[in-house]
Amino acid sequence: MVGVDTKDDIVIGACVSNGSSDNTSLGSLLEAIAVQNGDIPETLVMDAGFSGSDSTHQLAAKGIEAFISPKEDQFWDLDADGEVICPAGHRLTKTKHKNLKPGDRQVYRIKQCTGCPLRELCGLGKGNKTLSVHQGTDPNGWVAAMVLARTPEGKERLAYRKGSIERLFAQLFYHQKFRHFTMRGLSKAGTQLFILCAAHNLWKLACRMTELLGPEGIKDLERLIPSLFSAIRALINAAFVANYWQHLRRSVPNRGIQSSLQPN
Repeated sequence: MVGVDTKDDIVIGACVSNGSSDNTSLGSLLEAIAVQNGDIPETLVMDAGFSGSDSTHQLAAKGIEAFISPKEDQFWDLDADGEVICPAGHRLTKTKHKNLKPGDRQVYRIKQCTGCPLRELCGLGKGNKTLSVHQGTDPNGWVAAMVLARTPEGKERLAYRKGSIERLFAQLFYHQKFRHFTMRGLSKAGTQLFILCAAHNLWKLACRMTELLGPEGIKDLERLIPSLFSAIRALINAAFVANYWQHLRRSVPNRGIQSSLQPN
């Protein structure tokens, strides 16, 4: 799983997971972005794999505005109070369950479906319109992500996402010839993914530098690189010598000997 800055197409977080779906691995991705990027962005644009209620619940709990591609065209909406409503403006009602076990889904229902003039618009046969979410999650956050995806800003962001994150995957697949993980275990597979993402970031950085400096600027930079590395090596050597003498002076107990041990 990879998080990309849509402005610069730079990878800001990556992780590997053996979860069965993106929803179950969202926590690992957010943690990876927080550690590798320093912070989690206030706005995320995500694909339909994160459209589950557990993902939207986690995002809402962290105060993250999420634009998520819906798996299907949903007509649910939010009223002025942020409550989920149907096209007729009726609010959801939580259905009571007996012996509800962990992992079960909580069902919400529109009680006013019978006799509603918009019943045919909802495509209902018999029964009332229902919405089910994972137990312990709030359907409001799930529907809020759908509503954001339907806005002009949401459509624009989701359209751009296809050319951003998918371009990364295409670059890994075609240019770096990454077809599958060649190392066993999550830790080693994660290391392989980090190397690929680092190579991608360096490639994007080189492209951006070429755009800013131009061909002549790149040639000048190439001529300066050997001098730059020589200066860095000199600084490292000087720091090493200074640390060595400090360690040596601390290790000698006699003050007279300490004062006589000075670098030339």
